[in-house]
Amino acid sequence: MKKYKNSILTASILSVVFIAVLLITSKVYAGFGSFGGSYFGGQVISKIECTCNVDGGSQLTISGPFGSSGTYLENSMTRIYGNGEISMMSRLLGKATQGGVCLIGVQPNCTELPITEGTIDYTGLASGF
Repeated sequence: MKKYKNSILTASILSVVFIAVLLITSKVYAGFGSFGGSYFGGQVISKIECTCNVDGGSQLTISGPFGSSGTYLENSMTRIYGNGEISMMSRLLGKATQGGVCLIGVQPNCTELPITEGTIDYTGLASGF
């Protein structure tokens, strides 16, 4: 009977350790993919110039799958890969970081446009569609 209890205890401990290792590694692995931002993709359905921003930029409205839809800020720090520039109907795939401000109008009467998804760090222009 004592041997049976020991084997149950050992199996229980091993199960808890195994589950803990799985949880820790899955959290670490998931964190690498989105460290410092989130990935997005989709088609640009509107582009509004941020006329009051010091570094220019544009508010892009993107329609995409899996939570990618929303408004993004493209500014002078955005790295764009591929030939061309971002325009209406462009298809993008990239990474964005939370935050960003797009101001429109003429100084001192500027209005802030919403940036719901963040500032684009880098993006590639898709071609062949």
